[in-house]
Amino acid sequence: MSFRPHLFGRYTILDPIAVGGMAEIFRARLTNTGDAPDRVLIIKKIITSLSNSQDFVEMFEGEIKITVGLSHPNIVQIFDYGRVDGCSFLAMEYVEGKNLRQFLKRLISMKSMFSIDMSCYIVSQVSNALAYAHAFKDRMSGEHLGIVHRDVSPQNVMISYDGSVKLFDFGIAKAKSASEATQAGVIKGKPSYLSPEQISGEVLDGRSDVFSLGIVLWEMLTAKRLFVADNDMAILRMIQSAKIEPPSTYNPAIPQALDAIVLRSLARDRNKRYRTGEELQRDLHRFLYSYNPGFNPADLSYYATELFKKEIHEDRERLRAALKLPPDP
Repeated sequence: MSFRPHLFGRYTILDPIAVGGMAEIFRARLTNTGDAPDRVLIIKKIITSLSNSQDFVEMFEGEIKITVGLSHPNIVQIFDYGRVDGCSFLAMEYVEGKNLRQFLKRLISMKSMFSIDMSCYIVSQVSNALAYAHAFKDRMSGEHLGIVHRDVSPQNVMISYDGSVKLFDFGIAKAKSASEATQAGVIKGKPSYLSPEQISGEVLDGRSDVFSLGIVLWEMLTAKRLFVADNDMAILRMIQSAKIEPPSTYNPAIPQALDAIVLRSLARDRNKRYRTGEELQRDLHRFLYSYNPGFNPADLSYYATELFKKEIHEDRERLRAALKLPPDP
């Protein structure tokens, strides 16, 4: 059964991106008024069955409160939020691209992997986003909010076909003003990308996100999973021990200088890690342009469009049909 566009408040829902789980994500446009041009964006809304769950609504609205003030080229922008027919939603920037997990899967299927310079560039852009979020202050009071993302993983990094890198899904992020209390035994985040202090239930700061991003970088450089086991409990024990081989063990092309950056990001003792995303970004930037002085960020756009050439054409045709535009010649 085909999906039919329909009104949702002042938005027209065009087609589903991800339906299921705890929230539904749709491509949409602001309902055209007069001569205003169509603007494609993303609507994320709580599924109907959870709309009356106070805990989930609070978490969803917490994401809005934390991210609505963030404005950075490496963070997916939130434009609007509210409730329609008793359902909480947020409207955010539409990024035409794929998440990093989808890139990694495609490369593995081709028996390939990201180049060293491309890996460093992508992770440096995410570091830039974290540096901004970690240092963010309330614009009215000037208070440092102490935002920690807590779910940095390949699924939450978007790479657009024009070469932009954007962090998203602050759904379990915390600001220091928010309650740190959590249900006993509950750990939020994807098990394979948690920091040791998340597992032990300590109060978190930006160094936790640095550890998670270090896992992402290690995996991009080796085309392997860093923490993998038969069950989640075994994965958590591996992270707590944090016995990590340098990525050059699996990819001999990796220089010693990059090994050092990765291992510093993944230090079990957070006092030995990079203190901020900015420190990590600076070291990655310095390494990248010493390793390949001719690197051009535009290369990521060429790479992305070549990897997903077929999907780009099919997806744009679906969007043009939903917008009732003629086929692209």
